[in-house]
Amino acid sequence: MNLFNLKKFLRQEKFFLFSIIFLFIFIRSLHFTSALNFSRDQAEFSLRALEIWRNKEITLIGPTFSANIHGRYAFQGPLIYYFLLVFLLLTNFDPVAASYLFMLFCATMIIPLYFGTKWLLGKPAAYTLAILYTLLPYYINYTRFIWNPNFQLAFSALVIGAMGLFQKQKTKSSFFLLSCLLGLTLQLHYQFLLIIAGFWIYYFVIRKLSFHFFVLFLLGISVGFSPLILFELRNHFYNFQTVWLFLFNSEKTAHGSVSLSPH
Repeated sequence: MNLFNLKKFLRQEKFFLFSIIFLFIFIRSLHFTSALNFSRDQAEFSLRALEIWRNKEITLIGPTFSANIHGRYAFQGPLIYYFLLVFLLLTNFDPVAASYLFMLFCATMIIPLYFGTKWLLGKPAAYTLAILYTLLPYYINYTRFIWNPNFQLAFSALVIGAMGLFQKQKTKSSFFLLSCLLGLTLQLHYQFLLIIAGFWIYYFVIRKLSFHFFVLFLLGISVGFSPLILFELRNHFYNFQTVWLFLFNSEKTAHGSVSLSPH
């Protein structure tokens, strides 16, 4: 291989993606076990996922919020348990192996992150974001242990990939896929409502997409969030009432004596 061909090879996206994924895995593999966080949430969620698996159960709700009001808790989505089960079943419920497998999954999220950013903002931005996702201590920390906000971080890369796909194709099907991913990601943590509000502003205030796309936006989010919607309809909007009380009642209580992880 002459020098010209070598430079051409090094410029190829495949070489960059292979290199950055390898670096992502290598950095997080160093002292993986000693740095692993498998504490209260991880243990409770894993035990509940095991119970769901053993009982061949279908649930519409996931874990409760950390905080409560008068002993009343709201629920997050069941995707937390089912997504967790993927890693637990493949590793025979070994917490270290399941966490490592999740880290490998996060490494593959570089691909939709890269191409989504490339289709949205161009190659320089795609290279930059992939490198930041790989090397920033924040992302190193939150992509190597299983926890629902970390699941949300990985799913956000899929959302960016879907955004780029819509930018490239400009089809209703790609926009519906994006909207479904927003609904699914919302199951993992309600903080994603702020991101969905940002999507609404971007697509319908700034880009002024048509009413048909707005319908697809609502429909896709509803499909992705459907287990909790069904739960609400069957239980007199319990979650909505609980969140309303939490937001507009000053007498909130938390776990009290429980020392929460800095994560």
